[in-house]
Amino acid sequence: MTTAEKIKQLRIEKGLSQETLATQAGLSLRTIQRIENGATSPYGDTLRKIAGALSVETTDLIIGTVKSGPKSKNGTLGLINLTALSFIIFPFLSVIVPLTIWILKREELRDQELEIKKMLNFEITWNIVFVIIYIGGIMGKIGHLPHLGNVETVLLSILSMYVLNFLLVAANSIRSMLSRSTFYQPAIKFIR
Repeated sequence: MTTAEKIKQLRIEKGLSQETLATQAGLSLRTIQRIENGATSPYGDTLRKIAGALSVETTDLIIGTVKSGPKSKNGTLGLINLTALSFIIFPFLSVIVPLTIWILKREELRDQELEIKKMLNFEITWNIVFVIIYIGGIMGKIGHLPHLGNVETVLLSILSMYVLNFLLVAANSIRSMLSRSTFYQPAIKFIR
């Protein structure tokens, strides 16, 4: 892949027009057009300005392919965390969907394995507690809160669990996208 092709590809991936790239790089639109068409090659200061506007190293534009870097891995990890929100549709999807994505992208996410396991362990624990509360509610084994019947107690417990799960998944998705460690508790280590 030529330097011109790399610049064009990165510009399109970042959703920039030629005009926007030219403005951000401090170059003329005509210069960007000539570079992308292969009529001229960027060197020195021009190459440095374009690389800066595209948020990549100048060597990435000249040699080899552009590295996607840890940002894309964190983005994928954040996406996997967000798929845990599928519990809203059906509780067991919070384990099935992230687990499926993790299995399909296991090689790509090898260094993020610990974070994914923490999330999956939390979701498995959450589902077990959910089933226990649901079955306990059906069988009338859950203690009554004052002025609340059995049905209300079960619904309040399930609603509380949904809110806790939603808040933890949303907060940890943001934390993982910002390259911070996630916190999923309570969780039993089913996946080691």
